[in-house]
Amino acid sequence: MQYEELEFDLEPIFNEDIYYDKYLYIKNDINSLFKLPLKKIYLSFSLDILVQIEYQFDNTYFQEIKNILISLLGKNNMETYKNRLEWKISNIYIILEIPLVSDIFHLTVTDIKYFNYNR
Repeated sequence: MQYEELEFDLEPIFNEDIYYDKYLYIKNDINSLFKLPLKKIYLSFSLDILVQIEYQFDNTYFQEIKNILISLLGKNNMETYKNRLEWKISNIYIILEIPLVSDIFHLTVTDIKYFNYNR
């Protein structure tokens, strides 16, 4: 997907990463994922090509999202880290942030060559 297809539905946000531009998706047409309510959606573009989608949820849905991802993607394909779970499928990373102190968590889908986990 290209930036120009979504540009009127995006609000730029400050991003310290020099490799891509990050935007808040402000159109209200997507309000859930896996039938669970979303707080926010962030889209990141590199040279106007979508390279990352970040879904933000309330912590109360963490276990449900984790169970859904394990059932869809498998536990054998999952890498476990202190602050996240990761699945690598072809050239895509799916990262589930483990909520440690925040009242939200993120589910990120990203192209491997743009993967930079710095939370």
